[in-house]
Amino acid sequence: MESILWIVLAYFIGAIPSGYIIGRVFYGVNLKKVGSGNIGATNAYRELGVKAGLAVFICDFMKGFIAVHLGMPDPVIVLLCAVFAIIGNDWSVFLHFKSGKGVACGVGAFTYICAPAVLAAFLVWLAIFKLFRWDLFWPHRWYLLSC
Repeated sequence: MESILWIVLAYFIGAIPSGYIIGRVFYGVNLKKVGSGNIGATNAYRELGVKAGLAVFICDFMKGFIAVHLGMPDPVIVLLCAVFAIIGNDWSVFLHFKSGKGVACGVGAFTYICAPAVLAAFLVWLAIFKLFRWDLFWPHRWYLLSC
């Protein structure tokens, strides 16, 4: 029974619309009405600047990271918390089930689960980008290159 509580809590952590909050509170901008209409880090970066984009990415990353921690030590509950945090991020109850794409939240969740795999994926992306100037994840390149 306690596991169900953690999974539901993971959904609500993921559902916190950090991009929407950062845009409205600190910039007076509704990200749902500008640019792509998405509340994620890419739209925040394009419409509000590097600091806002990075803040949204970090908040969304931490939502996934923290939500997954709730499921410890049971690996099945950890995975379910990751999935439900991403679902919460993508379909937030607080924004009428229209919100982000789950990229940063997913990266945070899977960094907690297996940081070496996330690092390996980043290194593959970086190698492809450097060798071929071909970016598989073009919407998020600004964040990865700013590290």
